[in-house]
Amino acid sequence: MKSSKLRKNALLYGFLVVAAVVLVLSFFIPSTSQVTATPAAENLFYVGPFGISNSFVMMLLVMAGLVLFAYFATRKIQLVPGRLQSMLEMLVEMVLGLCENAAGRRAGRIILPLVGTIFIYVLIANWVTLLPGFGTVWLSEVSNGVTEQIPLLRAANADINMTLAMAIFAFLAFQYAGLKAHGIKGRIKEMATPLYLSPLLFPIHIISELSRLISLSFRLFGNTFAGEILLILMVGLAGPGVVLFMGLEMLFAYIQALVFSVLTLVYTSLALGGFPADHGPHESHSS
Repeated sequence: MKSSKLRKNALLYGFLVVAAVVLVLSFFIPSTSQVTATPAAENLFYVGPFGISNSFVMMLLVMAGLVLFAYFATRKIQLVPGRLQSMLEMLVEMVLGLCENAAGRRAGRIILPLVGTIFIYVLIANWVTLLPGFGTVWLSEVSNGVTEQIPLLRAANADINMTLAMAIFAFLAFQYAGLKAHGIKGRIKEMATPLYLSPLLFPIHIISELSRLISLSFRLFGNTFAGEILLILMVGLAGPGVVLFMGLEMLFAYIQALVFSVLTLVYTSLALGGFPADHGPHESHSS
């Protein structure tokens, strides 16, 4: 009970700290009369023929931050957890509960690393872009005699390449899970049952599977990009009052992270089908 109470308090304090930081720093957001947003991420520099975009740099920063957080949170694991360990355990327990309720105890724990990584990454990648400096610190570049303003940092998920890459990775993961659980013949049989309708159902199943790539990638990209435009407009119109919209954006970012990870969980659970020792939600908290 004491450990559970500490975790709840750590979550509450963490949320209040983030909200307070956003509130205070929102009063120092510069004017955005020249701030614009484009669907394509801008390249900051090139490594050989490969362009390094501001969204890619943001992704690397978020990943580095998460690795450091995980390192310091688990460096000295204790029976009575500290603040960082409590926050991490709380996130893991929440995602584990989702996985076990959807896929059962054994399969849920197998799916946990994939779903948990996606959830935490998408959530943090969206939240950190609410801090001042993201999208408002610019680099000047002269091209054909015209000076262009390029944002130094931009939301990683506002780049379709990033969301499509995550969708492809999730797609390959749940296809692999289905093949691992049922084999190639079993997977094909599952998609072509009943056999007398297989000429009709098999192409429909293939299209349905491929459509999940579009569903996962474009939903996250569209909502993140729309939120980016909304904040730009509200900063110009409301100034410091934009903090109200930042609160809503924090909620939407949480929802988008939850939707992407839950859909990945559901697709993986469907692919696993009758995974051994997989009997449903009642297993979740059995010993």
